[in-house]
Amino acid sequence: KSKKIIWELDLWPDTLRDINLVKSKYIFQLIEKIIIKTYSHYDAIFVASSSFKKIISKRFNKEIRYFPNWANDEIENSMISDIDLKLPKDLFKIMYTGNIGSVQNFDQLLNTMDSLKDEKIHWIFVGDGRYKSVFQKSINDRNLNKNSSFISRVNISEIASYANHADCMYLSLKNSEIFKKTVPAKLQTYLALGKPILAVISGEGAAIIKDANCGFVNENNDFDDFTRLVLKMSKLSEKEINKMGENSIRYYNTNFSSSKRK
Repeated sequence: KSKKIIWELDLWPDTLRDINLVKSKYIFQLIEKIIIKTYSHYDAIFVASSSFKKIISKRFNKEIRYFPNWANDEIENSMISDIDLKLPKDLFKIMYTGNIGSVQNFDQLLNTMDSLKDEKIHWIFVGDGRYKSVFQKSINDRNLNKNSSFISRVNISEIASYANHADCMYLSLKNSEIFKKTVPAKLQTYLALGKPILAVISGEGAAIIKDANCGFVNENNDFDDFTRLVLKMSKLSEKEINKMGENSIRYYNTNFSSSKRK
């Protein structure tokens, strides 16, 4: 007789439709019925994004509560160790960590990287994913190798040590209705790392970055404007960069820290 709760971090089948894995209206409605049936076995649904409430309320008529994600314990309690990444010196370093997939806009990021290839900017991509080989080939084809470094997936306990080499972190999601309502867990991780954030994201994720005053964000999937924002951040003083990083960790501790769940 325990209370049964489901914690929704993604919305199905809506996410499947927006990443083009489900194109048939019939299949969408079939999966939706399965989701509604699944929900009926629960007493409450917790949602990682407050924007999910409106959609879920059409499928579930009991308690729906906002319960945001937080960074992994290994991120919150991480110790910085000395890792030599053999990166170029005296360059502004932008790091991405996690899955290198099709929904993170790497195809459009190439244009930004190309436009800034003569600037003192270096991109670091930590992780793997099904789009990685395509992305690496495109970088080779555009002769952007000297502007970027790739590091295979690392243990989450080491992420802070790798991020310690970065001046800021990159975050992006494709501009779709469901992603506007999604707060990617990567955002909480970046905030917990105490790093400035450069993002191409809209909706609730963008609102968090602006509210935290911890970086620059383009909300319209406009990579020409994003290129301008990257260049702008790369020209900031060390003091200004550090201030944004301090804003990140402060906002994380106030709004997302696991200690708030106890």
